[in-house]
Parts: sequence; C-alpha cells; structure tokens
Amino acid sequence: MTTAEKPKVDRRSPYAEKLITADRAAGLIKSVQGKHKADAEEDKSSPPSVRVPILGCPANAQGDEVALRMLHHLLEDSPLSLVIASNGMMTSDIVTAVEQQGYRIVCIADLPPSTTSRTRYLIKKLRSTFPDLKIAVGRLAPSTLADDTTKPLLDAGANFIGSTLAETGEYLRQAVQVTPLVNSVTITEFLPSEPLVAA
Repeated sequence: MTTAEKPKVDRRSPYAEKLITADRAAGLIKSVQGKHKADAEEDKSSPPSVRVPILGCPANAQGDEVALRMLHHLLEDSPLSLVIASNGMMTSDIVTAVEQQGYRIVCIADLPPSTTSRTRYLIKKLRSTFPDLKIAVGRLAPSTLADDTTKPLLDAGANFIGSTLAETGEYLRQAVQVTPLVNSVTITEFLPSEPLVAA
C-alpha cells in the first residue's frame, strides 16, 4: 500500500457506523442552526410556563444522543420539553421512566446505517405497555443512507418516522396539540436491569 492509499473501512462494522454517525451528526448541526435562528427571530414570544415533556431515547451510539440534543435546541421556542435519557439506558428502565414520569410522547433517535432491531424491540415494549403512547423515530440521514422502507418500524408500533430534524420536530409540535398537558418533569436515574436487545 502506497502512502497515497488509504485503508478501506467496512461501513457495516460497528466502528465504521459510529464514525459515519458522528460525522453526519456534526453536519446536521450546521444545517439546522441557521434555520432555527431564523425561526426564532419570527417568534419573539416567551416559551410557555407549562410544557409537555417528551422522553428522548438514543438507540445506539453517541451520534443518536447528539441528534436528540440538536432536536432539543430546535424545540426551545415550542411548548415541548425534550428530556434526553442517558445513552445506553436499559429497555426496562425506559419503560419504568415512561410509567413513573407520565410521558405521553417518546422520541427515539436511531441514525442510519445502524439496523433498527434495537429500536423495534424498544417500540414493541413501549407499545405493549402503553397503547396510547405517541412514538416518533428519527432516522435522520441524507438520501444516500436513508432506509428503503419504514414499514418495519411502523409495524412495530411507531406513529411516525422522520428522516430530518425539521420534519421530526414538526411532528412533535403537532402531536402535542392532541396530547394532554402535564407538568414538565425531570427523568429519574434508574439502575440498569436488562440490556436493550432485540427479541
């Protein structure tokens, strides 16, 4: 191998997926910041004192958590309060958080090219326990990495699959209009009890 050549990385490997995810998340931050600032200029009103809490769950890697933080920033001027769970939080702990804290909406960030097996498992657990829960999934990616179909996630019980931050944020804003208002909450730290794995 010459000095000009670079080693090939298997894009399907977990390590490569993390690199791709982190790089894509960094690019999304730059693209969203401009739009959010413009929208904020149009609406100078103060955020409402009573806000609807949404539990944000990163599905796999650090990039998923970064995407949720970007979404939190995008929703700052809305009646929503996005509470981000710790990366690696266990399935049973997420279910317990929804039950004890009274969340009505959950948003799962799962950036491609990762598979959706973990997310589908979490959705199924949430849907079987909370039939009326609103579940949104952010599969945020450019068209070259987008999923061929969203059917597996919808079949698992998701209400909405978003491919961009803007459309995911818009869905959450609309969902709050049909979701009962509850006081803002802070997620409790739970001890891990079971891994987030596919059935």
